[in-house]
Amino acid sequence: MQVRFGQLMGDTARIWKMHLNILLKPMGLSYAKYSTLLMIDRHSGELMQNELANLLSIEHPTLARVLNDLQKNGWIEKKQHSKDKRVKIIFFTKNGKNRFEKCKQIVNNFRKEILFNVSEKRLKQNIEALEQIFNNLSNLQEIKCSKK
Repeated sequence: MQVRFGQLMGDTARIWKMHLNILLKPMGLSYAKYSTLLMIDRHSGELMQNELANLLSIEHPTLARVLNDLQKNGWIEKKQHSKDKRVKIIFFTKNGKNRFEKCKQIVNNFRKEILFNVSEKRLKQNIEALEQIFNNLSNLQEIKCSKK
């Protein structure tokens, strides 16, 4: 059972991303870009670039490419931190925020479609299990990093 769980979790994440890439493509987004915008949205629309990389668990050069593309396409802006000129603050443009709200609606409709016939109770149990697994994995990562 445990072996099947890991494979199913990985396959589900892969197919989820694949479908979101297809749904978001007409808006000029990919799963990676949407996830970046979602994190900015969840943190009141302004984040330091290094914080964003940590929250997304991606390398800084990878994030820089995503952010440059989002900026080029009018979704976000970057500005220098008022106290530390080396630090960049990331925030939505007005148009980018409006466009993102439309994207969130597309994703919400998709989520409703794939969660059809899954009870609230079962969904809550699965979320709790996944949160515990996520925390366990996060703790493993901290342990490995601290041993270096």
